[in-house]
Amino acid sequence: MTKGQHNYAGFSKRLLAHNIDLVPILTLLYLFSYLVPRSSYDPIYIFAIYLTYQVISEIIWEGTIGKQWVKIRVVNYEGKPIKTHQSVVRNISKLFSLILLFGGFVMISFNKRKQGLHDLIGGTVVLLLEE
Repeated sequence: MTKGQHNYAGFSKRLLAHNIDLVPILTLLYLFSYLVPRSSYDPIYIFAIYLTYQVISEIIWEGTIGKQWVKIRVVNYEGKPIKTHQSVVRNISKLFSLILLFGGFVMISFNKRKQGLHDLIGGTVVLLLEE
């Protein structure tokens, strides 16, 4: 991918997509709560549901429902769909951004490809869809 060849999605579009994705994620968590007794409710389950939603969406549709809504997509450096392992690494890496007090997300606003820490680790970029 050469510089200037693609339009990268910025922080505000990505944050909006994330907020839209809270609806299906919270719905899945709500449905899951009927299957698992409250006493065994664990943050690992919550993260597993989040990770599953993200990975399946990125592999099948190049982005989640929120990303589709705001017309952005997750691709590799060549602009092609990402592989399963890239999506898994990308989404697990979001934990590092949280540990760094959201610094890995904030860096989206400060680099030329608008990559967060998780994008750099996963070898991905988020592009605006051509209209």
